[in-house]
Order: sequence, then C-alpha cells, then structure tokens
Amino acid sequence: MNQNVRSNKEFSRGDIFMMNPNPTKGHEQGNYRPFIVLSEELQKFSPHMLQVAPITSQRKGYPLHVELQTLNHNVGGLVLTEHTRTIDVMAYSVSFKVIDEATTECILECKKIIDSF
Repeated sequence: MNQNVRSNKEFSRGDIFMMNPNPTKGHEQGNYRPFIVLSEELQKFSPHMLQVAPITSQRKGYPLHVELQTLNHNVGGLVLTEHTRTIDVMAYSVSFKVIDEATTECILECKKIIDSF
C-alpha cells in the first residue's frame, strides 16, 4: 500500500480504508486502524470531506458497536458508531486505499444508531 501520495479517489459509502487519525483527545480512537465511510450527503458538496467511524477488534459488548460485515471479508471487527468524525482526506499527506466494502445491512445499522443520537 503506497502511503506517500495524496489520493484524489472519490469514496463511496461503505468503503473501508486504513488511517492514522492522530492526534486524538480523550477516549477518541487513535493509531493506525481501519475506518468505514458512512457519509453520502457530504460528498455531493465536497468529495474530500468524509464522515467516518473507526473499526476495532476489541469486543466489549457496547450497544453502540455494530458487527462489521464486508463483501470481501478482508476486515473484521466492530464499527464504533459513537466515535464518528468528519475528516478532510486532502488534509492528510498520505494516500488512502480502499481495502474492503461494508454490506448494505451493516451501513444501514450504523446509520440507524447514529441517527438516534
């Protein structure tokens, strides 16, 4: 995975890519990890702005965590819907490579929880 070139890829809802979101504060999830793209609406106006949520392998039984279901089974874990954030991919000096895609059911479950906040 080439991490040296900024990507101009237009992401789609459900795309999963690796990212290091640091710096973070408090309980925000940091370090290099997979993230899922949950936005669709933002991309119509600004394709480089994405609403994303981190994915973890730690199973703690929290009701806001959604079991990740993917099309290619390259990534497993739980989507941390309580840690959604909006990022500007152009602000990062790395390229983001899509490594898998979430199922429609997984995306809808995440959005249902987020919309209930």
